[in-house]
Amino acid sequence: MKVVAFINKSIQRKMFFYLILATVFPTAAIGISSYLISIDILKTKVSESVTESLGFIKNGIENEMKQVEQISSYMYINNDIRKILAKDFVENTPESYYAMVKASEAFSLYSIHSRNFSYISSIQVLGENGVNLLYGEETGNFYRKNLNEMKTNVWYEEAEQLNGKIYWVGKDDNYNDPSKVAGKKQLISMARTIKDMNMVDNVGMIYISFDNSMFQEMLRNSSIQKGGKILVIDNHDEVVYTSEDFDLDRGKRSLSQIKGQQKQQGYLLDSDTADKQLTAYYYISRYGWWVMETLPYNELIKDNKLIFKVTITVFLICLLVSGLIWYLLAYKFVKPIKDLIVTMRSIKEGQLVAKAKIQSDDEIGVLSNSFNYMIDRIHILFMKVLEEQEMKKNAEYKALQAQINPHFLFNTLNSIRWMAIIQKADNIKDTIDTLGRLLENSTNSVEPFICIEDEIQNIKDYLSIQKMRYKDKFDVVFEIEPQLLQCFCIKFMLQPLVENAIFHGIEPKPGFGTIQITARLVGNDIQMMVRDNGMGMDEQRIEEILHNTEQTRQGLNGIGIQNVNDRMRMTYGEAYGITIRSRLQEFTEIELLLPVQYTAKEDL
Repeated sequence: MKVVAFINKSIQRKMFFYLILATVFPTAAIGISSYLISIDILKTKVSESVTESLGFIKNGIENEMKQVEQISSYMYINNDIRKILAKDFVENTPESYYAMVKASEAFSLYSIHSRNFSYISSIQVLGENGVNLLYGEETGNFYRKNLNEMKTNVWYEEAEQLNGKIYWVGKDDNYNDPSKVAGKKQLISMARTIKDMNMVDNVGMIYISFDNSMFQEMLRNSSIQKGGKILVIDNHDEVVYTSEDFDLDRGKRSLSQIKGQQKQQGYLLDSDTADKQLTAYYYISRYGWWVMETLPYNELIKDNKLIFKVTITVFLICLLVSGLIWYLLAYKFVKPIKDLIVTMRSIKEGQLVAKAKIQSDDEIGVLSNSFNYMIDRIHILFMKVLEEQEMKKNAEYKALQAQINPHFLFNTLNSIRWMAIIQKADNIKDTIDTLGRLLENSTNSVEPFICIEDEIQNIKDYLSIQKMRYKDKFDVVFEIEPQLLQCFCIKFMLQPLVENAIFHGIEPKPGFGTIQITARLVGNDIQMMVRDNGMGMDEQRIEEILHNTEQTRQGLNGIGIQNVNDRMRMTYGEAYGITIRSRLQEFTEIELLLPVQYTAKEDL
């Protein structure tokens, strides 16, 4: 609070403070937005780079698997192998021995020209005739002794239905069983049926297994980001290769999200706030495999510290330079104002002829010039006021002399009243009594409000005079709820309405008329009504009464219906006022709506 008070005591400080704020906020906004945009671009670029690198890894895996497929294709079309698997093949004969040698040569010849043979763990060609062709370093329980044993696997029927096409089995469960081959690497297998010489009947199955170290060797030569980890998942959602310390559960959750996106390549940021990471992925559509690379989120934004330092440095330099500029500007702007304040203080001390120095033609100069003009005018007006005060005293004295003394009027009416009593003219006496009460109510009270009971009594006095004038041409009915009599309303509110009913409704009408005056409580409001069965009026006449500035007929003290409506709206608000309903030759009904008020004060 002390700082705020210190700033508010000087316009120069306030200008400098607000100008600094005006600089800090947009500069900070630009700096923060630029920083965030740079980080976002950096993340996008790194993510795209990781995805692009993963694309090369995906192509490498696909090429390696194609090599394995080529091996199976070579076995599939080799006639020497087909002869051995024929139904009429007889073992332990010179012919069978020669065929076995040719098949062995085929294996050896292909292994020389195929680099993938270094990763091949086994090649098994199992025939329906019981002949098994085996290739590989592994021995013992790994090899299946006959085709019937292979047929017990759940995948065999699916591979057989492909009718010679390749079926990727994925992980070799038989080999990976720790009870069978302990300490061995994981193997990935593929299978395909082999046809006879006429390419009609299945005569056996080709089963090839390769070591997943093939992936490791291939990834060693790939450009993997620092901290990145690789995961390869086969078409059965089984992990066939993973980097060390890879969180497999997290990887499978990411794979579920990736499949939900229905994209074959891309990247995503997981929602784990504690250890957020980027996951880039590629789908190997030829085999239905997925290859994924994860990268810690921190690696994505590792260059953000440099961006942050540059942003802060630029922000501080801008703030320092702009602060110096704003200080000089505030000082130059405020100095003429301070000079003007010095002049004002001298005037306050009594030097009425002091003038401000005009130092420029800008707004401050115009203000100083206007101040000097104001001082001159004040001096002239001061002298003029002294003169007018003297003239006003004389005018007030003359006005007092010209006033009619209300007591003289009341005394005169009282004299006439006693003359009427002496001459026994009771009707004249009653009329003078009524008129006297009306004059007394209109002149003695200066309050704008009156209780409804007194307002009704004034109306009765007024109607008494009018009945005398019109010789009982009309009758008046009052229906006032008793609890409303002590409520207050605007003074002389009903008289113009009753006067309108007499002059415009009852007087032109042939025969006897009736005026009905009612007041009732409606919620928190008072609804008062003046209704006559006189001549009525059309819509145009209603508009003239409510809105015309010149009233053709006004009531007591010159108060017309429009005047009553305007006073009600100014006093109670736009929700209150007068409503007129009428029908020609039938009736006129004027409604007043005002709030309930139990005091004569105006604080509604």
